[in-house]
Amino acid sequence: MAECNLDITIYGSIQFAEEQIGIVEELKKLGLEAYMASFAAPMTGKTNEEKEKMKLHQKNNIDAIRNY
Repeated sequence: MAECNLDITIYGSIQFAEEQIGIVEELKKLGLEAYMASFAAPMTGKTNEEKEKMKLHQKNNIDAIRNY
């Protein structure tokens, strides 16, 4: 069987950061290369209000989408 190299990037709403981390972990357990936005991990465990404040900070001060 031919070897297949597959890299998977999970990218979505920061409101679902916890779920994204879980998916990346499961993909890695399967032996796949899986990635997610580096600015999503700090969102875990935050309320939706806290996430919104962090998103606005990233948007206005960091330009997070271009950094990714």
